[in-house]
Amino acid sequence: MLVKRFVVYVVIVTLPLACGFPENELFQTPMGKELLKRSKAADIKSWMDASHNPCGDFYHFACANWKRINSAQLFGDYATDQFHDMLKLMEAKILDFLSDPRRGAVVEDKLKDFYESCLRVHWNDSGYLEALRSVYGEYGEFSFLKVKPVIRGLGDGEEGKMMEGQNQEVEEFNWWSTVAKIKNTYGLAIILSVDVLKDLNNANQTMVYLGPPNFERNPTAANPIDQLQDVRLHVLLQQYLGLDKDSAKQVAKWIMNFDILLSQSYTDKHEGKSKADLLTLYNVSDLNEEFQDYFDVEKFLQLTLGTENLPAQVYVYDKKYFEKSLQIIKATDSAIVEDYILWSLLKDFIIYGKQRAPKKWCVARTKKYFSKSLEHYIYQQYRSEQYEKEVYELWNEIKATFHDSLKGDKYYWMGQSTREHAMEKLDKMNLTINSHDNENFQEFFKDLIISPHNYVANIQAILKHIESLRPNKLEVATHDLENEEIMSFTPTYSEFSNAIQVPVALLQPYRLWHPLYPKAIKYGTLGFLLAHEMIHGFDDEGRVYDAHGNAVNWWDEKSAYEFESRRRCFQAQYHNYTYGGRLLPNSRRQSENIADNAGIRLAYTAYVRWLEREKPTNANIEREDVLPNLDYNNRELFFISFAQLWCEDVQTLFRSYLAFSDVHAPSMYRVIGSLSNFHDFSWIFRCDMKPETPMNPSLKCELY
Repeated sequence: MLVKRFVVYVVIVTLPLACGFPENELFQTPMGKELLKRSKAADIKSWMDASHNPCGDFYHFACANWKRINSAQLFGDYATDQFHDMLKLMEAKILDFLSDPRRGAVVEDKLKDFYESCLRVHWNDSGYLEALRSVYGEYGEFSFLKVKPVIRGLGDGEEGKMMEGQNQEVEEFNWWSTVAKIKNTYGLAIILSVDVLKDLNNANQTMVYLGPPNFERNPTAANPIDQLQDVRLHVLLQQYLGLDKDSAKQVAKWIMNFDILLSQSYTDKHEGKSKADLLTLYNVSDLNEEFQDYFDVEKFLQLTLGTENLPAQVYVYDKKYFEKSLQIIKATDSAIVEDYILWSLLKDFIIYGKQRAPKKWCVARTKKYFSKSLEHYIYQQYRSEQYEKEVYELWNEIKATFHDSLKGDKYYWMGQSTREHAMEKLDKMNLTINSHDNENFQEFFKDLIISPHNYVANIQAILKHIESLRPNKLEVATHDLENEEIMSFTPTYSEFSNAIQVPVALLQPYRLWHPLYPKAIKYGTLGFLLAHEMIHGFDDEGRVYDAHGNAVNWWDEKSAYEFESRRRCFQAQYHNYTYGGRLLPNSRRQSENIADNAGIRLAYTAYVRWLEREKPTNANIEREDVLPNLDYNNRELFFISFAQLWCEDVQTLFRSYLAFSDVHAPSMYRVIGSLSNFHDFSWIFRCDMKPETPMNPSLKCELY
């Protein structure tokens, strides 16, 4: 009997994973529907540990068994959670798509050709190494490969050794013109980034922004991955550029130290400054004069943007970084700067890490350059009009819930004028699903040459092609590979456009949604995520932008004071939590905690509103909106579903790093922090019937 029960359990748990589409006929039968519901219930139950008191630690009550089933690994997935699971499912679909035979479709075949070129390339192929040399050779030469390299040093007192056969007579390297040319040709930002975006102060026009690039290294916390990368670099210098072991270690040390100095120069996000706070408006002539001892700003912009007709004014984003980075460059031997720039250029072409899992690695690389087209094609495999309809219904319900709260007296601390501006912004906020239906992929791929035999040339062609689509570089770029990669993974809110984008990876069936799942699950997961993103338009960062994306102060003095008082409550609350052996940062920036707390309240209120609308036609709706074999009512299921959205396991070495580098609280505190502030949660789980408990403290923080 025990064996029979085990077999049935395995079938129920694994059945949805074996079936790819929500329209699968199996789930249209009464037995199939019951199996699907029981499968979801078994999933939920398997992650829970009911021995934990929900009023003591709701996260471990809902998620304690997650790490037993989905454990993190030091040299594998150092963190596991539902979002990474959904990403891995998406990547498995992409792998199947890329592995299929070519069918003569231009776009699909070029995607498969790129993937094949990635699989074929090997680090020790002479053709590959020669191709790498041609990439960087256009811009310079590594100092240690020159006939006459120089003495090395970081300019901070560290002495560099002269390598054998070197002398100091070498042509001076012009760092800024090299960086400008690379940006103009490949769109890659090294040391300084030049971007053309909407003007934060006037969304009807564009502006040039001069600021830091996106650094892989996070200066606010020691990252074990950074330490592994430091070790990795000297190995790569030996493999790819032929240095001996000792020289490679020394050169790697110089490059990494320079990178550390740069990454430590930008403004810490925990200071809580908004994007608008970090902008300094300059006349180009004034900027050129102020920094003439460091570089020719005007010529740099002309080379980067490919025109001598520069705008009269530009923004410097994060002037602290701008000044410090220039000081660092001036104090550093030019040979180190040259090596750093050339190595930064090569990063996109290096295939380190492929050997361990070539298919997985090449799927990730293909997705890096073609995320929009891949998502569009894969989404058609499981696209559901019903799911899309429910997403927009959820969105409209949550918007209406927040609108009614703004209109009523719930937010009594907000002045009337501030409320009206908030309602205007909310009304104009929109949501889109990133299906990329409006993209003209045929046009994009038409002139793009992709070979199944030349990985390096393919990347060059892709990056150059993207830049060629914008002959006037004073226009906003139509492609942003970094942002596209981020938006393929998680919902995002943009202050500039006052809009939310939902990635199609989130809409894969059986994870957060199926027509048969209770509304409690849908509101507790997807509903929360939509509410969370919506609140980003009204948190400590988003509230400084109006309905049109302009940086405008629409808060009256009293409302701003009340907001700040409530923000400080969250700051104190979350700073009191310990993770990885350390207190969480005492960060002024509380945008994510504000969005978590308001998001769960709004999602729950929206769910209750839906229940009340259903009751006149279905008096049993509360009893029916549950799952079989799960001993929890619908409202308890709502909160359990929300908590399990954040089940995770993080490898011990990475916990302190994640706590200090991520603007989000660690997952356990995203659950504990927001629910312990919520009276309705305490009432549902009867925590209010006991003396003060961790999940029902007497002091609660609340904003929206």
